[in-house]
Amino acid sequence: DNIHFLDDLKFRFNLGLTGNDAGQPFGWVERYTSTTGYLLGGVMTNGLTTTQVPNPDITWESALFKDLGVDGTFANRKFNFTFDYWFKHGYNMLEPPLSTVTNTSGITNTASVNHGIINSWGTEFQLGYHQDINKDWSVFATVNFNWSDNKVIREYYNAGTDTGYLYPIGKRIDQGITGFKSTGIVRTAAEAQAWNSKNPKWTVNKDTLRAGDLNFVDVNGDGVIDGNDQTQIAKRSSTLFGFGFIFGAQWKGFRVSTNISLGIGGQIAWKKVDIAPPTKDAASLSMWKGAYTAQYTTGALPAIYAPFANQVSTFWLHSATYMYVNNLMLSWQVPVKFTSTHHLPESRFYLTGTDLWSIINPTPFKDPRSNEITDYPILRTWTFGANISL
Repeated sequence: DNIHFLDDLKFRFNLGLTGNDAGQPFGWVERYTSTTGYLLGGVMTNGLTTTQVPNPDITWESALFKDLGVDGTFANRKFNFTFDYWFKHGYNMLEPPLSTVTNTSGITNTASVNHGIINSWGTEFQLGYHQDINKDWSVFATVNFNWSDNKVIREYYNAGTDTGYLYPIGKRIDQGITGFKSTGIVRTAAEAQAWNSKNPKWTVNKDTLRAGDLNFVDVNGDGVIDGNDQTQIAKRSSTLFGFGFIFGAQWKGFRVSTNISLGIGGQIAWKKVDIAPPTKDAASLSMWKGAYTAQYTTGALPAIYAPFANQVSTFWLHSATYMYVNNLMLSWQVPVKFTSTHHLPESRFYLTGTDLWSIINPTPFKDPRSNEITDYPILRTWTFGANISL
C-alpha cells in the first residue's frame, strides 16, 4: 500500500533435490562377448572376454536446486516482471575413471562411477507489457534475459596431459577453443624468404614457409609449427548472454505475434569441414575465390595450398553473436456474432511459420544452428490450419 507504483510483489524460494538416470545400461553387471585366441592344450579355442569392468555400486546422479525469485506488476498492471537467481549443486555425477587406470592393467572399458561434482548458477529476468489501446486494439511484448556459468569441483582427469588451461578443476566446463595463434598471411616471397633466413628450421606442418601461407606463433618454442603449438585461443566457445523477444498485436479477431532469439558476445571458430579449401576432387565455399594467388596478393584468405589453412586458429575466430526469428503466427477468430447469426460453428484460422529468418548470422554460409555445412539444412516451414468447434 505504501509503494504506489507497484501493484503486486511476491518473493519466492524453491528448494529441490532431484535424480538423473544418466548411466549407460547394465553398468552394474559384468558382460561378456565371444572372442578367439585362447590357447587350451595347444589348441586355439573360442571363448569369452569381458566388455567392461562393472560398477555394482552405481546410482543415479543427484542435484540440489536452489532458486530465489521475485514476481511483480506495476503501472496499473500494464507491466509484469519476474527475476530468478538459481544455484545447482550437481554431485554423484557419472563419469568413466579411465584416466586413472594404468595402461598395464589391460582395462579398456569401465562402467561409470559416481564421482563428479559441478556447481552451476545463473540469472533469468523477464519483463512483460500489455496495453489495451481501445476496445479493438491491444499490443503486447515480452523480453527475457538469461546468463549462467558453472565450475567443476571434482572430475577425473589425466594428470599427464590435462595441464595448463586443460586442467579442469575450479574452471567452467566450457574450456574455450583450442587452436593455433595466427600471425596472418605472408604476402610476398621476400617476406617469406626473410623469415626463413631468420628461422632456418622453421616449417608449418613440415612445409617451408611460402608466400600465401598462414604463419603462426611457435607456442612451445621448438622452431616448428605442428600440433604441439595448439593452445587456448578463446576462453569460451559460445555466447555470453541470451535474450528472447515476443512481440504481438491484436485488432478485433486478428492477432499477430513473433518470437525472436538473440545471443550476444563470445567467439566461435569455423569448423574445419566448413572452411576446407578446394581440391581437384572436392568443391568448397565460394569465399575461397578470394584466396591469395600470385596475381591476387591482397586476397582475404590464404592460398588454397597453404598448410594448416583450415585448421582452427585465431584467423578463423569471429563473433558468436546471433539473432534469428523463431516463429511468426497470424490468426483470425471469426466473429461470434457472424457465426451465431448464420448458425456456424466457432472457427479460428491461423498461419504459422517456424525457423524463418536469420537477422544476425555468425556463419553466413549456413544456418547458425547447424553443426556443419554438410548437415542437411534446417527447414523453414509454414503451416495453415483451422480450429472449428462442432
